[in-house]
Amino acid sequence: MPVAKPAVAVGKEILYGSGKEYFWIASPGYRVLLDLFQGGSIGDLRPYAGHFSAFTGPDSPMREINTYPYLIQSQIRTGVKTHSADGSRTTLKLFHGAEEKDLCFYPTRIEAAERSGNCTTVRLAPVTVKFGDGFSVTLQTIYRFLEDGIIEVCRRILERNGSGGLDLQEYFKGCYGFTEYPEDMHEIMLAIGEKKVHYNYRGRALRSEEQQACVCELPPVNTRVILKAPDGGAQLAELEEGHLFSPFYTMKLTYRMEEGRKETVAWIQISALR
Repeated sequence: MPVAKPAVAVGKEILYGSGKEYFWIASPGYRVLLDLFQGGSIGDLRPYAGHFSAFTGPDSPMREINTYPYLIQSQIRTGVKTHSADGSRTTLKLFHGAEEKDLCFYPTRIEAAERSGNCTTVRLAPVTVKFGDGFSVTLQTIYRFLEDGIIEVCRRILERNGSGGLDLQEYFKGCYGFTEYPEDMHEIMLAIGEKKVHYNYRGRALRSEEQQACVCELPPVNTRVILKAPDGGAQLAELEEGHLFSPFYTMKLTYRMEEGRKETVAWIQISALR
């Protein structure tokens, strides 16, 4: 296996016959798990770009823990019912009128996966989301795993039935840790443009209609995470600080899907702080 070539794998749960399907990719920038049972969301993310290192043993701060730190880890403590309210994970939220839908409730599968040059593309099967007033939208998610620690998430509308507005919101809820519990978050810095918040468990929020990127810097794991709209297509960027009983940070990009708009593109970019 060449050093810079990503390793990919598809896993299917067959022991209990649940039909759950997962996609893994590991590259020099990150290791990612796509959870197809929960809408193709990212259920595990390790920031290899940070080059985290630590020694272990009884005379070290790490003692018995020798796992690479995560930014997202939802497989132990988070189920569908608490998908975006508890634990760390990505998802897509859809807003129509006063109603909100979470893509995690719409299982999908891998329709196609291919490599071309230094890009790995995973296309998921379309899902149809219906709202209470009869409005429905069929959309497809396409992931492109690029170089330089970039994960591109494309949401493509294939069919739209009914009238009324539609907003799509890319949602990234993260922390960092080594076990199922997040570590101390005090050193984390959150920013949208010139607005900055140093994490202090106070539940504060930043928002901007001009900026196209949310930034989180995590010095303990030497990692910077950016959620941004590379084409400038987002209408709102939001960042939320968690609190003691929900020790996470949340990055959001909202796209207003006027009639005729068929696609959104967001980047999750993982890089080293130094």
